[in-house]
Amino acid sequence: VSSVSGISQVVAQEAAPQQENATEDMDALVERVGEVARKVSAKNEEVKELEIKLEEKQAEVSDSESAAAKAQTRADEAKGDVTAQQSRVDDLAQSRYRGDSRSAVSGALAAENPSDAVERMGYLGALSRKAQRTLDAKANAASMAEEEKHKAADAAAKVREEKKDLEKQRDELVKQKDALEEQQADIEAQVDALSDEQREAWVGQFGG
Repeated sequence: VSSVSGISQVVAQEAAPQQENATEDMDALVERVGEVARKVSAKNEEVKELEIKLEEKQAEVSDSESAAAKAQTRADEAKGDVTAQQSRVDDLAQSRYRGDSRSAVSGALAAENPSDAVERMGYLGALSRKAQRTLDAKANAASMAEEEKHKAADAAAKVREEKKDLEKQRDELVKQKDALEEQQADIEAQVDALSDEQREAWVGQFGG
């Protein structure tokens, strides 16, 4: 009997460290699960927040590109106005200084005596000055439209770059999240390999 009792004591002594190690392993696994779960949750929130920022930035990109397109149209139209007005100024200059009889203005104001000719030239001069003032105004408007076009284009480019930066941040967060989820999968595999006794302890910690 004493021999059997001694054997049992030896077995118990050998089993005790194993049970202690199993408990330590379980505690470490439980701690890892909690830590990784918290990290995954936090990372998911970061990704969601960044996705919202990306949606808002995409709306800014659309608005800025629309504004740039409209500014481009206004600049093109202003250039066209300048070209058309320059043509009018050139026509009046020809009528005034060359006496082009084929010009509609020259024809309408054709004079038969010197006084009428002077009056005619004065009228043409007034038309030329008015046309030049109009040309100057249109040229100034075209210059401003061109400046606004460049500003709008630069603003659109800036917003697009900001969106790219956010996309890079999002991609990096997704990589980090994927890595954490791989850790979760590894822990789940370890849980699947638990003994029945260890699994019961696990259920006691996390409810299954």
